[in-house]
Amino acid sequence: MKRNVAIGFLGINLDNGKGPERWTRWRPSVDLCRQDDFQVHRFELICAPAHMAIAEQVKADIALISPDTEVVLNEIDIHNPWDLEEVYQALFDFADLYRFDTDSEDYLLHITTGTHVAQICLFLLNESRFIPGKILQLSPPRRREKGGAGSVSVIDLDLSKYDVIADRFERQ
Repeated sequence: MKRNVAIGFLGINLDNGKGPERWTRWRPSVDLCRQDDFQVHRFELICAPAHMAIAEQVKADIALISPDTEVVLNEIDIHNPWDLEEVYQALFDFADLYRFDTDSEDYLLHITTGTHVAQICLFLLNESRFIPGKILQLSPPRRREKGGAGSVSVIDLDLSKYDVIADRFERQ
């Protein structure tokens, strides 16, 4: 069985939390590892050096709720997280150096956190297959599930699945 490897940005607002009350709010990176029917074996968490304290707290919280999940903190210094060229280049460099092992690992790009620009760049690198894998989107829990882990959606960009749609567009 392949191991699930999540790759995603630290959410400096959504993932942040101090004290016991942090367990009562939705934190996507932590709650990804709290899913009942979904195991993350390794989480490649991308974070800026300025936000390492938040990243360390997220790593420690994941260790508490999912001790079998390895969290790897990947420091990437992006000066302007809203600059498409800078973010794309930083992620391109990350992917270029990363040793993907698609024979034994399934890669899941966690696009719930990070700026919209970061989410778009992850999508583009995945669509081009420069970063292999599937897109992972987390949704918050329903209001009545305070402190719940939310739900996970996995999106496969295997474009061959959409040939029927493409054929229809071409005919029209």
